[in-house]
Amino acid sequence: MIELLTIDQTAERLQVHHHTVRRLIKDGRLKYYRPGRKYLIPVSSIMAFLESTAGGTPIKAEPNEGQSNV
Repeated sequence: MIELLTIDQTAERLQVHHHTVRRLIKDGRLKYYRPGRKYLIPVSSIMAFLESTAGGTPIKAEPNEGQSNV
């Protein structure tokens, strides 16, 4: 059976903010299923993403709210 994680669980595994996971989904860098309104990310998709970024471009950090981007 395929292990599926929510956005929050994926963010915890990747040690990033849940907005970053949403951006990775939007950019097509993470595959997902969407039964109804919930996003479910297969662990295999997370592993493939990690392998593709190993030694490559790191995940860009999201600026904190209230802080300028300067």
